[in-house]
Amino acid sequence: MTVFTVHESSYAAKDWLCSVDALAIINIWPVSYRLQFVKSNLTTAARNWYPTDVFADCSYFLVKFHAVFVRTLRMTDRWKALGDRIQCAGEHIADYYYYDKLRLCEAL
Repeated sequence: MTVFTVHESSYAAKDWLCSVDALAIINIWPVSYRLQFVKSNLTTAARNWYPTDVFADCSYFLVKFHAVFVRTLRMTDRWKALGDRIQCAGEHIADYYYYDKLRLCEAL
């Protein structure tokens, strides 16, 4: 699990949030654990943003997170993400194409 810094794209912010949600579901975390996990995985500006609001429950946190960090993904954002994703040296073709590029194509 990577930390969230606010320097990520809207697409990456939404993906990060989905990863947190998946971990919480798998581990059957109560709300307080989930919010603590989120807080411990925020850095830089995101870490400074978190204490400015009191989150009583996850649904309120999700609404606020989406409003601040996940703006509506426009088609141009999705096209740019697809174009920016290039295969890294030594990266297996399955990781690059089947898992990343196809996911980006489906979003378009």
